[in-house]
Amino acid sequence: MKRLFFLISLSVVAITALAQSTVTITGKVISKEDGLPVIGAVVTLNAKDSTKLSQPGRVVATDANGQFTVRSREKESDITVSYMGMKDYFTKIEAGKTAVNLGTITLQPSAIGLDAAMVTADSKMAIIKGDTVQYNAAGFKTNPDASAEDLLKKMPGVTVDADGSINSQGQKITKVMVDGKEFFESDPTQALRALPSDAVESIGFFDGQSDNARFSGMDDGERIRTINITTKGGVSRSVFGKAWTGYGTDQTYKDEAGVLNNLGARYSVGGGISIWRGDHRFTITGGSNNVNNQGFNLSDIGGSSGGFGGGRGMMRSEGVSTGSFQTNSRGGITQSSNLGLNYNGTFTDKLKLTITYNFQNANGWSRTKNESSQLINNRNTTSRSQANSFDNRHSFQSRMEWSPTQKNRINFNTSISYGLNQGYSASYNESRQGYELNKGAFINSSDNSYTTKLESYNLNGSLWWQRALGKAGRTLSVGGTGSANRGMGDNEQYSQIKRASAMSGIDFSTIDRVVNLNTRGHNVAGSFTYNEPLTQYAKISANYNLNYNRTFADQNGLNWNDIAQRYDIIDTATTNYINRNYTTHTTGLAYNYAKGRDVTINFGLDYLYAIQNSDQQRPGWIVPHQKYNFSAIQPSARLRLVPKLGQSIQLDLRRNANFPSVTQLQDVLDMTNPLSVSKGNPDLRQSYQNFVNVRYNIANLDNNTNFNIMAMVSLQENSVVADRRILEKDTEINGVVIAKNSTYSTYTNLNGAWNWGTYATYTLPLKLIKSNLSAGVNYRYAKSPSLQNGLLNTNNSNISGGNFVLTSNVSENIDFTIRYYPSLNLSTNINDKNTLFTRKWSHNLQGTANIYLTKFLFVNADGSWNNVISTAANSDQHYFIINAAVGFKFLKNRAGEFKVQAYDIMNQSRSFVQDMASNGDMSYSWNYSMLTRYVMFSLMYKFDTRKGNQRRSTEDEMTPERERMIMRMGSGGGGRGGMMGH
Repeated sequence: MKRLFFLISLSVVAITALAQSTVTITGKVISKEDGLPVIGAVVTLNAKDSTKLSQPGRVVATDANGQFTVRSREKESDITVSYMGMKDYFTKIEAGKTAVNLGTITLQPSAIGLDAAMVTADSKMAIIKGDTVQYNAAGFKTNPDASAEDLLKKMPGVTVDADGSINSQGQKITKVMVDGKEFFESDPTQALRALPSDAVESIGFFDGQSDNARFSGMDDGERIRTINITTKGGVSRSVFGKAWTGYGTDQTYKDEAGVLNNLGARYSVGGGISIWRGDHRFTITGGSNNVNNQGFNLSDIGGSSGGFGGGRGMMRSEGVSTGSFQTNSRGGITQSSNLGLNYNGTFTDKLKLTITYNFQNANGWSRTKNESSQLINNRNTTSRSQANSFDNRHSFQSRMEWSPTQKNRINFNTSISYGLNQGYSASYNESRQGYELNKGAFINSSDNSYTTKLESYNLNGSLWWQRALGKAGRTLSVGGTGSANRGMGDNEQYSQIKRASAMSGIDFSTIDRVVNLNTRGHNVAGSFTYNEPLTQYAKISANYNLNYNRTFADQNGLNWNDIAQRYDIIDTATTNYINRNYTTHTTGLAYNYAKGRDVTINFGLDYLYAIQNSDQQRPGWIVPHQKYNFSAIQPSARLRLVPKLGQSIQLDLRRNANFPSVTQLQDVLDMTNPLSVSKGNPDLRQSYQNFVNVRYNIANLDNNTNFNIMAMVSLQENSVVADRRILEKDTEINGVVIAKNSTYSTYTNLNGAWNWGTYATYTLPLKLIKSNLSAGVNYRYAKSPSLQNGLLNTNNSNISGGNFVLTSNVSENIDFTIRYYPSLNLSTNINDKNTLFTRKWSHNLQGTANIYLTKFLFVNADGSWNNVISTAANSDQHYFIINAAVGFKFLKNRAGEFKVQAYDIMNQSRSFVQDMASNGDMSYSWNYSMLTRYVMFSLMYKFDTRKGNQRRSTEDEMTPERERMIMRMGSGGGGRGGMMGH
């Protein structure tokens, strides 16, 4: 360790001597038309030397105030400022200067005729600058009521899942920005749904760098797939939003016995308002409903007992499991209320602040049935469960960025949350001999009921300081994070257990206990990163990270005392005290080479050392002090090639170490389910994952086509897998007797796990029907080993499928989308005794249509056809889900709306899932608590104070505002804003 630190120090001292002069160029860009800042204007350093353009820092974008900073180390420099629909600005920088302020740069509108602008807009929807693709919103037709999310769905290669997750060219979008600012950082989906599509000028897609890489110019290879939504002129000083209310018919459902139950009338009420005043933006959203629309992503309650995460190969610290202290009714029917507040402000050029507050209350209930066949154990199980839960959560987040000088930047982030989960759940579990469901000799059963409550408090903060040290690219980043958490929970359990007995026929036993849990923990982490340019094209980085986490957990269980008629008998299975801590050290070196836009190379090497200490006590038993040490060397490499504009090839290779979790290591029994007991294995070793990924993308914006293909291979060493067996007799484990025929599980290390897959998609316009088509295919193979009753069990899974999406671009009056997802799943489970083969062929066809019959009258419809054919008995599924609505607009600018909506018209909604686990278990799940057919009547009002605002009219006339919009599009692009380069 000392030698490694000595080598790092020596390297830093040596490369520091290579300093050379640099010139810092700043300025502000405004529009001559209205004098407002131009957001997202592209500022290019030495644009005539195209071989250098893709180097970090060569192409930047103006921020929300129209300002930019670019640094050059060449003797002679020039600056080009470009923007869609405006003339380029060009100037030369005199040699010998170290700081140049270009002042205010005024961009002139392009001289282009109206007809030419319309032709260009139809033929070219986007432009490419470096890694950024910027789409012109005016080139995509959406209904007047569409949101930014609806507009995004029409972009080539973009898919939006039902939960709001966004994917672009096969990559998940992890950050959404509006005019260069993060908006609802904890839930970016809210940014898309709160912003109307007619307020969007353009949308840019790019692979953003990490915060440290953007500041230092040292490309660390990390990429964050990001979109930036640029709004139209006038939106930055406006108030807009909507409010709605709806009331519907009663909701009914049939339980497993076919009994009809009434849950009462459906309702939905809510709204949102955005108040934007230049550099200060406020957004408020909220609502209440009982139609499963939760609005915000509800984080898991019980996070107080969790530890730190992140870091390649870092040991996971999930603290103490709180699963038995929570009631989960998700997947059922939920009545929820939510409130969200977001503020984003720029006070000066040096200080930016973002504040977000979310509240959610959710009351849910669920009714489910599960059946499974266990190949190895030659048994089948049936379980039925019901749950009623109450979740209440408050969360507050703030983010401050302060740049006191041009060479210093400070980031301070805080997060505070409180969560409460309480509820009631009940379950019945039964096991029988044989692989055939619901047949065979009785083995055992348990009838359980739980009443739970868990409160959690979390406090997190981070402070980072970044300093530029004179030479372009030479930077130092120092910072740290801290967190504290607390959890308090209670669980009351009553279980009646039956077991088959050769002597008495059936043995009976009862569990009647209460358990109290108190946890607390804290985490402290610190790191520094030093970046140094070696040559004009090469840079090196050194880093060190220290992380310390400590968790305390005190769990006390008491059994019922029939004589005293109270809970006062200590339950040894659930009473324990745990005190554990983790310390991890990570140090590494990274090398980056970028010459021209054609080649970027990254190499990295990390050394990680982790220590865990654990002490535990149980009644009459003290676990000896346990200490675990892990270490790993983790190399990584990335090669990125850009043969020409619009094309890219990327190769990633890395080796990650994964350390066992606390649950997997700790020699403690988990007896939440007395018929299925588990325990950790302190002799586990760390596992390794070797990963190779290749990605190729080509975009042709002349004909608006895009092709993307990706292939990956992952090979795992010493995988931590389940070791499960059925006890053939009563067995004492850790001082507790586990009954015969119970399932006992632990963990072990096995080799042989690996998988590979490929994904390809092609998007193109279909001019004949004025629509866009995206066609994709995918395949994945996975091999997963496990141990079952001492036998090696291997599951081989082959999954192939496709995704075909057709989106309309006909007009604002006709908007439709058709999606088709076929898939084929072939699985083979092999062990020394049996081989099981299953096949599942599924089809999912979805469609949505929004059509304006007149200026005021419209119809909506969406539907899905689901077809599943399987080798498993009684698992085929065929059903249709159809929803439809009719409504009309009224008031000025059609701001008011009345609509009648019918859901699940054919009353075929259902939830059935068939799955095959890697251990050979075949499972079947039914959800009886689902929304089915109902009708809702709703009213909605939209408002927008934009000056001269004219919603995109369904009329054919050319309004002055519409004409100015087209004129501003210039050579096929959007208006102000949109490009977020790096």
